[in-house]
Amino acid sequence: MRPPNSLLSTSTFFALLTLSSVPLGAYGLPQPQNPTSSSSGGSTSTTLTRSSSSASGSAAPTTSTSTSSNPDASVTTATPSVTGASDAPLPSQAALPPKQAWCPSEIFCAGKILQAINIAMPYADSKTIVDKPTNGTSQSVISTFNDLSSSGNNTLTYGEIVQFLQTSFQGEGLELDPTQLSNFPQSPAAFQDIEDPYVKGFTLEVHKIWNLLIRDTDESRVCQRSTCESSLIPLNHTFVVPGGRFREQYYWDSKFILEGLLKSELYSVANSTLQNFMDEIERFGFIPNGGRIYYLNRSQPPVFIG
Repeated sequence: MRPPNSLLSTSTFFALLTLSSVPLGAYGLPQPQNPTSSSSGGSTSTTLTRSSSSASGSAAPTTSTSTSSNPDASVTTATPSVTGASDAPLPSQAALPPKQAWCPSEIFCAGKILQAINIAMPYADSKTIVDKPTNGTSQSVISTFNDLSSSGNNTLTYGEIVQFLQTSFQGEGLELDPTQLSNFPQSPAAFQDIEDPYVKGFTLEVHKIWNLLIRDTDESRVCQRSTCESSLIPLNHTFVVPGGRFREQYYWDSKFILEGLLKSELYSVANSTLQNFMDEIERFGFIPNGGRIYYLNRSQPPVFIG
């Protein structure tokens, strides 16, 4: 089960979008509010920038929030925190798993870097680190880690891991640009048939949440081999994310997303979603579970051919 997010889960979100005249008015449904992200140890700016916050020694990882040109959307990036004494060595590590042909990255796939970070637990969510682009080339990041692990008594400390993360990685999700549609339909025809005024009002409020979930790939931030490395699979067309920690397009979620897009008369975004699927089939021979390299070992139910 997915953990609670600041945004509605995909299944709940699109179930609400397809509501008919269900007599829910008596339940006193509240008007949805735009979700906000709390910031602890970070700052809010008007552009998507890498968060900069020093390790405080706190056991609770912190976050910072940045906003884009879309006033309804924000990107929250986590900053690492020391979860043990700063100079305490990490616990003994198990033998490394074998290399996986479908996920060859020495940074974002199974290996000594990812294993050490996961043992240190500098983030509340283990997905955070694998969604952060590197702040430099792959080789420079690997070399920095090797220098740490080969210094002193050959034992990494919690503080060294946090320092490594602060200097070697950017904010997660910064390659994606929250997109606000200029021709967003305010009152789709499908919702006019809802008789219950409470359900109709609530559905129209939920409809507006699209502005929080629509993304484009920011080509200026996509990693190239000579600049940085990322787990993101860049997409050529506009797409919708489930929200919260799920910052990329997902195959199965897109079934419900497409149903909602059609109800909301967002036909261009629905078409773009299908274009992205076709691009992935051409590139990989299938549609991955999600838009990250660590999903390349699996797909999901064949929605595209349905």
